Amino acid sequence: MVRSGDAQHVAVVAMPGQHKAVQTRVIEGILHIQFDRDMTDTGDLRIQIASPRLQIVRMDGTSSVRINGGMRTSNIQLEASRGAQITARRLGTRQLSVTVHRGGKVIIAGRASVLRARANSGVIEARDLQAGIAKVSSVERSRVEIDAQDSLEAYARNRASILYRNPPRRLHRDLDGSSRLQML
Repeated sequence: MVRSGDAQHVAVVAMPGQHKAVQTRVIEGILHIQFDRDMTDTGDLRIQIASPRLQIVRMDGTSSVRINGGMRTSNIQLEASRGAQITARRLGTRQLSVTVHRGGKVIIAGRASVLRARANSGVIEARDLQAGIAKVSSVERSRVEIDAQDSLEAYARNRASILYRNPPRRLHRDLDGSSRLQML
């Protein structure tokens, strides 16, 4: 779980003996969390992070993170790959960049002035995110669901889908014959 907080805090909640399999370190202001590659069963392993200035969340591999709190910075980046899943609620930002590939999934809700979403063999569910402007690229059987209010730039290739909740005021599309752009 990741949440915006008043102080920086990291807590590892795990079964006895699992703590030593988790490494946390800060390098040039960036918190890195890694697991021992030999660890096969993490059980109910949780890492809780509180940070007043959280801007980037990157997940790789079969893991998940829930962001339970208002991330209210001007620029937020969310990236999920290889089966990772990020769920973020109550976001509030000017610029939101979301990238998924190779089975990654991001579920987001809140508000963003500008959303840049890139999906390559992944899923972005942003139908509960109110975006003023959305620039979306969906390729390789990806699915992106959005709610762009003012403008939507949609690029889709190789059986990809871009689904929108409400018709935006302006719509620019660039799709190949195997992809689709339609209302939810």
